[in-house]
Amino acid sequence: MSANWVLSGGLALSLAASLGAPAAFAAPAESDAEPLVTDLLNYAQAAEQILPSLPAEIGKVDPTLLRVFLFNERRRPETDKLDLLVENRLQELLIPLRRFKLLESRESKVRRVVSTPTVLQVSTTIESTERLREMAKELGADAVLMYAPFVTNQVVMVHLKLVRASDGEIVWTHRYSYDFNAVRQTALMRTKAEEEARRTERARRDEAERKTRDNGVYVYSGVTGFAAHRASNPAGGAGKHANLSLSAGMMALRNTYFWENLAVGLDAEYLQAGGVERSLYHGMLNVTPLFFLRLDPLFVGANSIGVVNMYAGPGLAFSLSEALAQPSSGKMGFLLRFTPDLFMNLGFTYIPQQSLKMASDSTLAGTMTYGGMAYHATFGLAFR
Repeated sequence: MSANWVLSGGLALSLAASLGAPAAFAAPAESDAEPLVTDLLNYAQAAEQILPSLPAEIGKVDPTLLRVFLFNERRRPETDKLDLLVENRLQELLIPLRRFKLLESRESKVRRVVSTPTVLQVSTTIESTERLREMAKELGADAVLMYAPFVTNQVVMVHLKLVRASDGEIVWTHRYSYDFNAVRQTALMRTKAEEEARRTERARRDEAERKTRDNGVYVYSGVTGFAAHRASNPAGGAGKHANLSLSAGMMALRNTYFWENLAVGLDAEYLQAGGVERSLYHGMLNVTPLFFLRLDPLFVGANSIGVVNMYAGPGLAFSLSEALAQPSSGKMGFLLRFTPDLFMNLGFTYIPQQSLKMASDSTLAGTMTYGGMAYHATFGLAFR
């Protein structure tokens, strides 16, 4: 077995190991990538921040250098995606300049294996000026724009240099430095400031809402338990009696400035005495100034949503056909909200009991007894 055979076999095994290594010796997995690179790839404007633009000086170099190709002179498995980001960004910046004709060099992106009887090399660099001239000749290029991205101490740096292919002279160089950590901190501070501004605005709106949350017009209708009675004519006959009256009304409220849970307002309620019994019909209007108080803070603290509310106030009653002997009235009750705009009123209304003149009727007396203390139950909508 000759020495040359042994050497050739060793070189072959080395080449196989370098190009077809098992999974244990493969390039680092995605989880082993530089954490900052991962953050960068999740940042939509990363490329524009790292390479915002190309300096104007690159367009003023040797005018004979027209055809160029890109070459990454610092390729590392852990920054492969960052390398691709930088390469794509350089293409985006160079092509619109119309100063260079950008060439694609596939050979410069793959590992190069150089094998001789005594040496085996796996290289990702252009190891000599002669090799540079050889690649440029194959592509018909005048120069190569070399770039080298790397990450250190939370800073992304990219070095650029334009190299003449014929003699290897560096005709232009530039360095970019991007402190991604500082940008993240600035973005975090901006996010916190925006969130604080939103909280302040929400607090301002909540405060304004608390001070005006009961403001509005509340329209309702239902029944009131006033009994109406009209005796028969002649005496001793069957009279007419009704145990409820129909009602409809409107209540206008406005919150007070000195206490957000207290509102004041005015209630105007139309009462149809006798309900649907036409022989007992008598229209009345009950006008009541009201104090309106939210009771929720008694059992839910500051987070009052106004489910349970109490109202009360003295008022005046008016007959639509005659003057009442005792017009004073009163009302109190509870407003229960099912939704912010849908509610129910439950409470009591008082109008002094009195006799009301009625239209003549051959079978009924000319007066009707009406009033007293009675319940009311109504449903309504709020317009705010």
